[in-house]
Amino acid sequence: ALDARQAATAAQQQLHKLESAAYEKLHAERRKVELRVFLYRLALTLPLLVVAGWLFVKKRKGTYWPFVWGFIFFALFAFFVELVPYLPSYGGYVRYVVGIAITALVGRYAILALNRYLERQKQAESMPDQERRKELSYDVALARLAKNVCPGCERPVDLKNDKIDFCPHCGIGLFDRCSPCGTRKSAFARFCHACGASSQGAAPAPTLPDIST
Repeated sequence: ALDARQAATAAQQQLHKLESAAYEKLHAERRKVELRVFLYRLALTLPLLVVAGWLFVKKRKGTYWPFVWGFIFFALFAFFVELVPYLPSYGGYVRYVVGIAITALVGRYAILALNRYLERQKQAESMPDQERRKELSYDVALARLAKNVCPGCERPVDLKNDKIDFCPHCGIGLFDRCSPCGTRKSAFARFCHACGASSQGAAPAPTLPDIST
């Protein structure tokens, strides 16, 4: 009986060793499969992200901007759905590294974009009034005025104050007088709101004849 128990114990220990070795091999094979799937997904999503980044930098304001933004959203969807769920399998450090890299890239682009914007604003403020008006889109100027900001420098201005005709920050003209009727009007308006005259000094718009009599 003692020999039988010793034999059973030895067999149990041998079985445990075999199971441990088998589990290690199984775990290693699973890691290989996961790595292979991850690399396949990375090979699919990485080119999409590269193309999306290039489109965002170069083409996001172009004629085909709806398609550009559609592709960018598709690339982001592919990244977060096809790739991100597999990142935790390789440790939390991978996710942290990806997050840090994305934050660094986005932050660098935001800083460069802000510096370019400030440089353009400085150059615009040094230009003559008429030249600055040519650079401004009519709709953009109206949208900024609706927000009570200067169309030229985008700083806040009290447009309700009838004594302010020029921006106190950059000096661009905000209000002027209509040549035919002398009414104070927006310097960015194409026509006078009082008489309908063109801001270029054209004659007032003709009125329709009264046909009721």
